[in-house]
Amino acid sequence: MQLLVLHILVWFAHIEYVEMWTGCKAHSYPHCHGWGRCSKSCGGGRRGRICESCFIRHKKWFHEDCNQHCYNGGSFYSGSCHCSSWRSGDCCENCYHKYIAHCKSGYKECGGYPDNIRCTKCEDGYYGAGYGNGCKECSRISQCKRRRCTTYYNTECIECYDNRIFYKPNYDGSRCERMCASNNHYCWPGYCSNELTKGCSCAPNFKIIRQSGETSCQPSKLPSILTCGTVVIGPNMEKKQARSSINSTECQYFY
Repeated sequence: MQLLVLHILVWFAHIEYVEMWTGCKAHSYPHCHGWGRCSKSCGGGRRGRICESCFIRHKKWFHEDCNQHCYNGGSFYSGSCHCSSWRSGDCCENCYHKYIAHCKSGYKECGGYPDNIRCTKCEDGYYGAGYGNGCKECSRISQCKRRRCTTYYNTECIECYDNRIFYKPNYDGSRCERMCASNNHYCWPGYCSNELTKGCSCAPNFKIIRQSGETSCQPSKLPSILTCGTVVIGPNMEKKQARSSINSTECQYFY
C-alpha cells in the first residue's frame, strides 16, 4: 500500500515538473490535426478533428459547428435556415412558387436585389411589375373588354365590347372606335369608310349629326309636308284618320 502511494506521489510530481518546464497542462490537447470537411456546405453543419494531449499523447475527437450561412437573405438560428416565403430548401436555395394574383402558372422566378419573386407572364389585363411587386393592372380603355400591356402606359385593346358589331379596336389597339351600326349610328343616307362613324359621309343635301349617342344624316333643309295620312288607334281600338284637305297641307281634319 505504501508503495502504491509512493508511485502516485511520484507520478503527480512528474506531472508538475512537466507542466513547470514545458508549459504542458494536464487535460489539454494542443497538438491537433486540421479540421475535417464540414458535413454541410451551408445551412449549419458539423466538423471534427483529432487532438493529442501534450503529456501522454492521448488522442481525443473535438467537434464544432460550421457553415452556418444561408442563401438569398435567409437567417440562421435555432440550428437551421429560416427562409422568406418565396424560398425553400436547407439553405434557402430553391425558389418556392408562391401564389401571385393574376400570374399564369409556371411563370414565376426568384432573384433580384434584394432577393424576391416576380411574375414573368401575367393574365391579360395585367403586367409583371418586377421583383416583389406582383402583377399590376393595365390602364383602362373605354369600351375595351380584353386588353394587354407590358407597362402601365402601353395598353393594347385586343377585344372591344360588342366587338366588330358596335365597336372595334383601332390600328394600334389604343382605343375602341365606334362602328356604323343599327344602334342610332346608321350614317344613312350615306356611307362609312372603314366601317367607322368617324368616316361617315352623308348623301348630298344631308348633314351629319355626330354625338356620343348618335351618328346620323339629317336633311340640310327641313322638308315641306305636301300630303299626309295618319291613323290614330284609341283605347277601344277605334280608329281616327287624318287626311289633307284641298285647301290645306296640314293634318288637322279628323272624322
